[in-house]
Amino acid sequence: MPTPAPWAEAFTAVGWTLPAPLAGTPDADATAVKHLEAYFAVRPNGAPMYSGSRFETLGGRGDAPDLRDTITAADLVALTTLSINISNHVDEAIALLQPGARPAQPTHTISSRDVPVTELPFDTRRIYELLRLLPTDLSLEDATDEHMVLADELFWQLRRKDFGPVAVYKLRARKRPHLLPICDDFVRRELGMRDFVGFERNLRTVLRHEDKALARHLADIKTQVPAAAHLSTLRVFDIIVWREHQQNPQH
Repeated sequence: MPTPAPWAEAFTAVGWTLPAPLAGTPDADATAVKHLEAYFAVRPNGAPMYSGSRFETLGGRGDAPDLRDTITAADLVALTTLSINISNHVDEAIALLQPGARPAQPTHTISSRDVPVTELPFDTRRIYELLRLLPTDLSLEDATDEHMVLADELFWQLRRKDFGPVAVYKLRARKRPHLLPICDDFVRRELGMRDFVGFERNLRTVLRHEDKALARHLADIKTQVPAAAHLSTLRVFDIIVWREHQQNPQH
């Protein structure tokens, strides 16, 4: 019987199902590599098989030194490579590109029967300030509780009625790919999660377990796929788990 992966008990502890490609066996590793290779495959005409393979680099990296603390049009267009239809979020896109905008009151403290919090204007000054407080070179497994509090606030500063949690996860990941993970319904279902609550903190727990064993394993998987060399550990995790559910939705 194969020895359980060092991180397996951490998945159990947070209530997650361990995806088969992350089981830590040679066969599992081979599947994980195949998932990454398939994600970065190109068609005969040179177009990517998956548009998401361009998410990090479209229009330049979102965490580049001159772009890291602001939200740009390229960041918003990059969301379309991950199936976020920006044409459905035009008002939000325009508002997020206004760096000086600030509502009359902080959105996270307003409670109104007539004006829901999620309908209030973005506080883009605070959004950009939060980005300045979150380092681009900080990995999730090394993040402190203080960093997680800032990440939570960034989530809720971006969250709107028509700009849902998946869109927010993806936009934050574009700006801080090493610190802020992507989670969508494919990933949620593959991990056996009922909802998105606690996702980041649980993933931090899993990545830290046994002296960061899973983080090191994901880094090793990445080295076997040259096209994935630019990815963060979080994005490697996302792609492997996402494709596993896509290929085996019964999970």
